Amino acid sequence: EATTYQKLPPPGQVAQPITLPRVKTKLVTMIDNYAKLLPTEKDGFPMRFTAAMTFFEYGHYQNALTRFEQIGTELPATPQGQSSIKAILAFYAERKDWEGLVKVGRKFNENPKLMATPVNVEIVKAMKVGVFQLAVQQNKENKFLEAAKTFESFQQQFPKDELADKALYNASLNYYKVAKVDEALAALHH
Repeated sequence: EATTYQKLPPPGQVAQPITLPRVKTKLVTMIDNYAKLLPTEKDGFPMRFTAAMTFFEYGHYQNALTRFEQIGTELPATPQGQSSIKAILAFYAERKDWEGLVKVGRKFNENPKLMATPVNVEIVKAMKVGVFQLAVQQNKENKFLEAAKTFESFQQQFPKDELADKALYNASLNYYKVAKVDEALAALHH
């Protein structure tokens, strides 16, 4: 007899964590036990990802993100490691949590093992989006000095990016808004 599960909201959009069905809880427990007993066994890698994804689908985001991060940092070269990092970056981007995205992006960027894998492109892209969008958000919230500094940091971190000039221009506008004329002129002459 097939077990029927409740229809879940789209991944990443569960407002309140939903209790895992007993069968799913058993599955996760079995996976965790397997991973503890045989941490380097390749068969366990997809299982660990399944466990993380299960928590994610049911809205247990902290648990899921912690598991994804462990998989990503412990198994960076595996498909599961790469997918885990992408899942974390996508989670913050989807929620427009730019501070969170920048924070995890920086953390991943400082991990040489991760940056030596193809996912490094996604990490850098996420950091660019996160920093720029954080500055835009700060500007909208009338936090002009913070926005100016964030735009300036974008230009310093990504000087060759096509948005670098726009970031400097935005930095100067925000410095003017808080009467920091010297900084505004300095930003324009970078």
